Amino acid sequence: MTAPVAREQLMAVVEGSPKAVGAHDRSTWVALFAEEGQINDPVGSRPHNGQAAIESFYDTFIAPNSITFHVERDIVCGRTVWRDLSLATEMSTGVVLDVPMHLRYDLVGEPDS
Repeated sequence: MTAPVAREQLMAVVEGSPKAVGAHDRSTWVALFAEEGQINDPVGSRPHNGQAAIESFYDTFIAPNSITFHVERDIVCGRTVWRDLSLATEMSTGVVLDVPMHLRYDLVGEPDS
């Protein structure tokens, strides 16, 4: 049985995503995912499974844009964090898209202390 993890530890891992995205730090962002990690974006499409697919997702959707996370609230249940937010994505053309969304982070392994 896995020992409980403090909310602060879980949130520190989750906060790594917007920090890496904002810094355009591909290697740090990709390293946040477990080896068998997956991205379901857009919802309903085929998932992006594994490191190569996650790297491709980053290169296609994150790298060419400036993305700002506007978090409204976080809900923690066990090792899952649900994030209610909107993303402001400034595309290379200068167009800004504001997209409301919910992100689900299923955390595995042991977070660094």
